[in-house]
Amino acid sequence: MCELNFLPLRPGALEDEELAEFTDQGIINAAGEDRTMQASSHLPENPATVTDAAADVFGGVAVLMRTKHEVYLMRGLSGLGPGFISLDASRPWMVYWILHSLDLLDHFPQQEMTRRILRTVLSCQDTINGGFGGGPQQLPHCAPMYASVLSLLILGTPEAYAGIERSALYRLFMSLKHASGGFRMHDDGEVDARGTYTVIAVASLLNMLTPELSEGVADFASCMP
Repeated sequence: MCELNFLPLRPGALEDEELAEFTDQGIINAAGEDRTMQASSHLPENPATVTDAAADVFGGVAVLMRTKHEVYLMRGLSGLGPGFISLDASRPWMVYWILHSLDLLDHFPQQEMTRRILRTVLSCQDTINGGFGGGPQQLPHCAPMYASVLSLLILGTPEAYAGIERSALYRLFMSLKHASGGFRMHDDGEVDARGTYTVIAVASLLNMLTPELSEGVADFASCMP
């Protein structure tokens, strides 16, 4: 097995020496454009042999099969098979994982699809009590709330930003705050690092991280084993 290196997603992230090396090897053309998309058709379907095939094609440099990933991810946005039924309470996570991956690949969905994504994520929001659940009419929970808000921020449209009921979300955050300084994952739920991180991260992203919200958080985090 030859030694493998991994090409960054964007050629602009390469150092000059790396850029020259990959250009010489034919991975990047003279204009600095990534050739892995064209090369993906040469790689086998069997994941077990992808590394060897990539090494053969590109002289020891494993490449990301961008086109295959893009097709797979876009198919996931259109609908998931029955095998995903166990993740019914994780709908915002499915959206976030797919959107984040497409964003990294610079292959963002078209406008009609982004509107569908927006409707799906907002359907998981509890506009009265605040926050997001794992699906429509489900209990607000910090984990899908985190995935929902990040998905809306990735969409980056005025409609996505405006769709977040910030006042209700802040009330939910305060209702989940524990005397220890941490946060519960949901109403009457466990107090742990997950709840605390997701609340503080989202509050910071939405510019609503107040002193009363952050009070005691550092002490709580420092006491965790």
